[in-house]
Amino acid sequence: MNIQESEEFKIFTKLSQIGLIDVQKFCTNKNCKSFGKAFSHDLRNRNKSKIDKSNDRMLTWRCKTCTTYSLIYSDSFFGLFRKPIKLVLAIIKCWSAQLTVAKVKAVKEMGKVSLFGQIT
Repeated sequence: MNIQESEEFKIFTKLSQIGLIDVQKFCTNKNCKSFGKAFSHDLRNRNKSKIDKSNDRMLTWRCKTCTTYSLIYSDSFFGLFRKPIKLVLAIIKCWSAQLTVAKVKAVKEMGKVSLFGQIT
């Protein structure tokens, strides 16, 4: 799967346009030839033991030279949570709409929660 086509990258693009996360990060490994140069994007599997890995990927910053990586959301508000960004955004959206837990469960079961659109 191409990185730009992934759902994680689309969410990253939207959040970086709003200014909630950094657009770029740089290599901090002082022994690396690319020290201070911009990282590139990479999709990593969350859990290596899963059979279907297509839906369980996370977007990271990666240095092509020294192969160090950093999570996209590590230096932002979203780095406080150890859950997928889609889940965090859905919780924030439901909380901001002041939905009760029962209503959130009902909406989730109907499959009508979208991240950047309206809750129907």
